[in-house]
Amino acid sequence: MIEPESGLGEGFNPNVSVLEPTFKRATKVWWWFYWRSYLLTLLGGVLVVPIVGFIRPAIGISDATVRCLVLILVTIVNIVASIFVHQSLLLKTFAEFKIRLVPTEVGRQIRTSP
Repeated sequence: MIEPESGLGEGFNPNVSVLEPTFKRATKVWWWFYWRSYLLTLLGGVLVVPIVGFIRPAIGISDATVRCLVLILVTIVNIVASIFVHQSLLLKTFAEFKIRLVPTEVGRQIRTSP
């Protein structure tokens, strides 16, 4: 366990235990995030490519433009998928820990929704 004073903010509840961010724990979090993000991005790409291929003849764009458009759309899908997976990660309970957001300042107004 690490001391609460190590950067968790003045308002951190000292009665809550804090686990050391070990390589093993970091690997669990990384793997949980990575494969879900990869899978969602892959599925998004599988949807984007046929859609662009279907509309390409109708709008008459070149192969280079198609490649650029697919790259942009898959990047957008990747960003959205990653944000969704990150949000899910913040709600996940692992076998020995949870990841939670804590305020960094005492008395700071916290919004509950974006």
